[in-house]
Amino acid sequence: MNRILTYPDPRCIDKMDYWDEIKKYPHLCISQTLVQGLSHKYGRTEFNVLCTADRFLKQFYKEWKDDSQNDIEQYIDMTNIIRSLEDDKMKKTFDFNRKDIYASLKFLFESEIKDEDINLENLSNEEKKVLDIYEKLKSNNRWNKLSRLNEKDVENIKTSLMNILLDDIKKELGIDKCDNNINEIKSKADQKLKKLSQNVSMKKNKAFGIKRDNDKVLLDRILHYKNLIQDTNLSAIDCSKVVLHGVHQFTPLIYRLIRDLNKLDIEVVFMFNYLPKYKQVYKTWDKVYEWCKEDREVYEYDTGYIYNNLGKNIGEVIEGNFFNLSELDIEITVFDNITSFTNYVAKKYDEAAKKLNNDGKGPSNILANMNEQFYAVSGEKANNLLKVYFPEQFGEKHFLSYPIGQFILGLYNMWDKKENKIIVNETSLRECLTVNLWDEKGYLTPLEIYEKVKLYFSDLKTLDEYLDRIDVQIKYLERIEKEEKYKPFGRFSFYGISIEEANYFKTIISDLKSITETLFEENDVNVGEHYSNLIEMIKKRTEGVKYSTEEEVNLVNQIYTKLKGTSIEQVSSIDSIKETLHFYLQSSQNDDSANWIVRDFEQIDGGVLLADDTGKESWGKGAAYYHYAELSDNNFTTVCNDILPWPLKETTFNKNNKTIEIVINSKREYGNFLKYMLFYGTYFLDKRLNISYIEENNDEKNQPYFILGMLGVSKSKYSVTSQDNSINSIEEDIAQKLLDTSCIDEEILNSFLFCPFRYLYEYILDDNQQFNSEFHASYYIKLVVAFKIRELNSKGGLKKSIEEHVKDFIKVFKLMFPFWKESDFIDIQNGIISILNGWVKNRAINTNDEVYRAIREKYIHAKIAGGSGWFERYRYGVNDKQFNIDKQELINFIKINDDSVYEIDKDRCMYCSYREECARVFLEEDIHG
Repeated sequence: MNRILTYPDPRCIDKMDYWDEIKKYPHLCISQTLVQGLSHKYGRTEFNVLCTADRFLKQFYKEWKDDSQNDIEQYIDMTNIIRSLEDDKMKKTFDFNRKDIYASLKFLFESEIKDEDINLENLSNEEKKVLDIYEKLKSNNRWNKLSRLNEKDVENIKTSLMNILLDDIKKELGIDKCDNNINEIKSKADQKLKKLSQNVSMKKNKAFGIKRDNDKVLLDRILHYKNLIQDTNLSAIDCSKVVLHGVHQFTPLIYRLIRDLNKLDIEVVFMFNYLPKYKQVYKTWDKVYEWCKEDREVYEYDTGYIYNNLGKNIGEVIEGNFFNLSELDIEITVFDNITSFTNYVAKKYDEAAKKLNNDGKGPSNILANMNEQFYAVSGEKANNLLKVYFPEQFGEKHFLSYPIGQFILGLYNMWDKKENKIIVNETSLRECLTVNLWDEKGYLTPLEIYEKVKLYFSDLKTLDEYLDRIDVQIKYLERIEKEEKYKPFGRFSFYGISIEEANYFKTIISDLKSITETLFEENDVNVGEHYSNLIEMIKKRTEGVKYSTEEEVNLVNQIYTKLKGTSIEQVSSIDSIKETLHFYLQSSQNDDSANWIVRDFEQIDGGVLLADDTGKESWGKGAAYYHYAELSDNNFTTVCNDILPWPLKETTFNKNNKTIEIVINSKREYGNFLKYMLFYGTYFLDKRLNISYIEENNDEKNQPYFILGMLGVSKSKYSVTSQDNSINSIEEDIAQKLLDTSCIDEEILNSFLFCPFRYLYEYILDDNQQFNSEFHASYYIKLVVAFKIRELNSKGGLKKSIEEHVKDFIKVFKLMFPFWKESDFIDIQNGIISILNGWVKNRAINTNDEVYRAIREKYIHAKIAGGSGWFERYRYGVNDKQFNIDKQELINFIKINDDSVYEIDKDRCMYCSYREECARVFLEEDIHG
């Protein structure tokens, strides 16, 4: 019933005898990059339907695969069963691993596991329990929905294809969010076609030639789509066959699709690359298609292409032929760790972004303009780091990744299921304050205020305690504002805000308290009502708030509209609802993995097509280099048990179930598939190639893929250059102003000579130095009291012993600094006495010297062990010659604008009040170890 077609070179598929026939059928590709590569090489108009297999599955099995409400209800069903487990140890284990348990259950249902499919020997307790839960859920309509989707017909296929085509044309028209109203879409298409036709017909010139080429491609695509959807029955598309292109890793749903299509007498045509002369390389394809009894159709073709020597050598070695190897001119770059690699990638991305004009700075444009294209054996870790810096590149973001989404996560993460109430923690509260849902009124943002006052509230756990503490804070802020003796305490960051800002912060905390009381009134709640209350609350607070982006507001409205059309009557715990947030608070999302900065190796299939500069939709030369990363020996080794969701293992199943046999067999071959992809990606690549691996692997050292060693590929250590790590700290316009030497005085030079980076923070970025860490606050308060007692003593004002005076100060401080424990105050008391005793012993120190006192209060210490006594010449004056030398050094620092030439003194960093903001010491440790 099915057919297996192969091609000797992905760049010559159109030369195969079957091409004219096969291109008219729906073409489902295993990766989005393959979709892009086929469009790039052969032109999108060559195909009627061209999309990923996963995208079609989401349409065809929508009730199971793309229904967030059903996902939530399933998750709650599972959670309620876990909560009812009698074995406390098992309950805790399953509760902690709920996502894995959910994935296991989905796998079991999609594979249609029966009792006879289970290998009862040597099952672990966890395997037995997940199978018990599976049995309980078999009769649940939310879970057995897939088994009730057996009545699919050709009309369902055409409906799925129509929805895909409508989404494609809407994307080309820039109206992604509108409904699938065919007449409206046709009207929009006509308008766009008219405009594009005018552009294309205009006389080309050098300035606009490339743009008009793009217009021609877009015009052809839209016209093609419009012709396809002209007939709502899709009579222009032949559905008698469906092409599955590049499928190696079979999933239960892909195999189910094959069976469902066959039931409808639809032939499934498998397509993949195959070269008979490299039998061992392609053996992995033979194994995963053993279940398919049809003969593989192998074609030979003299392509005329020159093949990459590295690819040829890898193929020859795998075949056991060591006597037909070509000379190689390539090294493998060694990155110390994942951070070093991602820094390198980020630099390449930045370079591409800067070359583009603002109006062309879309994610796909930047990626296409990167001079080096990256593919990694496992790119997840690198992309997770890169998402932090370039979130716009990774497609349509999940709602929870926006600041408003972080606000919601912050609320739920403060819910303590043991205490059955909100327990404040710094990380979650910071997430809540990231988005400003409150009136700003010219104050600092909520997060900026929190960063200043967090130490003051560090011992508190409830929002009620926060509100009481703020009242105490305001009382002392009033004293600091009015009474001279309290002025020094304004150097503490939590007493460095205004009274208005403290009241503003109180309003914010009060609102958070109101929100949590509404949402978390009871532990077990009606899920549907809870979500409705949540999104209604967010909707009200985002309307008209200038800090909410248009995209965020649109997402809130989408979710609000979706909620109004759904109903979930289940009752569940707040903790369970927190786990289901990611299902519900999302809009429909496309697979944008092809736009990831570091693509996975599975994407190489289309990558070699994108590298071909002769493609029908090419607009000039692409990237100069391709970069295959993470080529460590360890990454090419995979175990089936690592791929199946916990607690399932290969040994969980017998070989009675064909779905399981096919899926397990392909997963067992995953390591060999990665090796094939390295061959494929090098052999057919018509670009210069860089290769690399990451040496650090937890406590072990990775080694490069062993075949590269057999080929004599030498290692080249990646070294961080000053250009890579220099921080252009001062913008040119600021630097010009600073070069006014008349403003440079001894105080400024003091700061610069202490540390150039402190100077930047103190005199360029922040002119209001405050102590915000417990370490610095403790030191500063000791100094303030010590100087006060010394001052009283010099004036004859001490009426008691020094120890008694210190205790009197401590009594006051216990009210002013309520976050400190009794042990902290004992430490402060001992510290004050120690400072005073030190001054008595060192008679060279004049504590009445205003310069000395100012330096101690500003820098904590006047001379730091290991330092050079940087301040001493300014205590007693300095000759003009030395002053001018130091001033010139500061001017040079501003002019050079390269801070990498200055080394830091770690001892000074320890006592610097800007340590946390600057974090230079941590950067130095990361670079130099």
